[in-house]
Amino acid sequence: RYDRAIPGRYRLIPTEDMRTKLAADYRRMSAMIFGTPPAFAEVMASIEALEQYLNVATTNGGAP
Repeated sequence: RYDRAIPGRYRLIPTEDMRTKLAADYRRMSAMIFGTPPAFAEVMASIEALEQYLNVATTNGGAP
């Protein structure tokens, strides 16, 4: 929904309930990833960092 995409307030981090479901799904599909898959916590940390970066960049005119 584009009406909820407000610069500086982007939300990429899933809710706790959804994170639990995603973690279970990630464990089930990890065999499909070539090589050693990153830990789910690392994936979530990357998403959190991206969310922070996007929100800072959009409130500072593109400069994080």
